[in-house]
Amino acid sequence: MIYFRSHLAVLIASAVVSLAASPAAFADKPVHQVSGGGSAPIPDEPMESYGFQAQIDADGDVKGKAVFQFRPQDAKFFGDITCLHVNGNDAWLGGELTRIDVEGFPPLPIYFVWMVRDNGQGAASVSDQVGPLLISLNPNRAATCTMEPVPDPPVPLTDLTNGNIKVN
Repeated sequence: MIYFRSHLAVLIASAVVSLAASPAAFADKPVHQVSGGGSAPIPDEPMESYGFQAQIDADGDVKGKAVFQFRPQDAKFFGDITCLHVNGNDAWLGGELTRIDVEGFPPLPIYFVWMVRDNGQGAASVSDQVGPLLISLNPNRAATCTMEPVPDPPVPLTDLTNGNIKVN
């Protein structure tokens, strides 16, 4: 497992906007939806950016996309979200990276798990938070949205400096 202390991140806004605008992407009524985009700080480094949208329907089918950008390494990761677990205002997203724009990474397939927290909407709310992107070569971890052993607390969270996360 490779543990990115950087709170993974990147979204190319157009990817999320195009997903949101495509009714065919999510045909069944969702039980839970999770979406967001923004930036998170890395100490003594430029910001990380991210964007994602995912849903799970009543049959347990998950559909979604994510894009993460680590600016210090000039790395971009693109992935399909195939697992979504929602607990209150927290969401775990898991899936498979479909494209990596950085040298020196193992060949695909590579799997990921990521945690996000929605701390409310509007200017008066506390900042939403993101955890580090957890990377694994084990597809079972992404399929179940877990990274074992799971630390307690599960992962360290970092406040977004801009952007928004919605967990419904």
